[in-house]
Amino acid sequence: MPAELVVPHFRQATHYHPGRIKAIRLGVIHVGVTPESITAAEGMVDFAASPGASIASFHLAADPDSLARGVHDWDTAFGAPGANADGLHMEQAGQVMDHAGWTTPLSLKMIREQTARGVKSWHDLYGIPLVHLSLAQVGDGKTKGFCSHWDVTKGIPAAGGTHTDPDNGAVPGYPWDVVFTAADQHPSLPPATHKNPFNHLDDLVRWTQWALGIPVDGKPGAETKAALAALRKRNHIDPALSYPDPKSIAVLSQITH
Repeated sequence: MPAELVVPHFRQATHYHPGRIKAIRLGVIHVGVTPESITAAEGMVDFAASPGASIASFHLAADPDSLARGVHDWDTAFGAPGANADGLHMEQAGQVMDHAGWTTPLSLKMIREQTARGVKSWHDLYGIPLVHLSLAQVGDGKTKGFCSHWDVTKGIPAAGGTHTDPDNGAVPGYPWDVVFTAADQHPSLPPATHKNPFNHLDDLVRWTQWALGIPVDGKPGAETKAALAALRKRNHIDPALSYPDPKSIAVLSQITH
């Protein structure tokens, strides 16, 4: 699998899509509406992995003490309508707050030590610039950078999002300057490799499993068939087609580039 920031606590979210159909473009910052305790990141991840979890998920969660993971970077989280296929999503402990609320000692500790570490990993691994995008840039579908869930709601209105975290669009609001300054001070990670180690012409099943982000065992079992069916459904590909078909191969090739 491609590289990603390794964190101590990982539980796979209940709701997510295996693999990606677009290249990573956005880093999206959220707030989990939960107290800023030292176990909040793990708690958010555990809740998203529970059977009764709402249809929402995220790649990383931050609290003042740690980062936790709910979805691998190479999979697609249900973070914000309009910014899921090309976005990475991070939940933070805390409430929707104005600039004063986000710059308290506890919030700044989380932002400088944990949020910034996750942001730096996305910058290093996927080339996301340490810049806060304008609404026009969020909505143009091509400019890379960081934004908030509120920015996605306002910048991609056709997606029908309603969330306003982390700051209700306040000016000044979320302290992006603090995030990016702190991110610059965190150690760099090596660039990710997205190249599939399997060749579909030689080993179709393993190539397909790797691209779908499921365990690679070379056996076309129920999990492989379910993941492939989900990919076809998302991409409006006739489920009755015999695999491999040109459309499915094209989508999987985009994921593995």
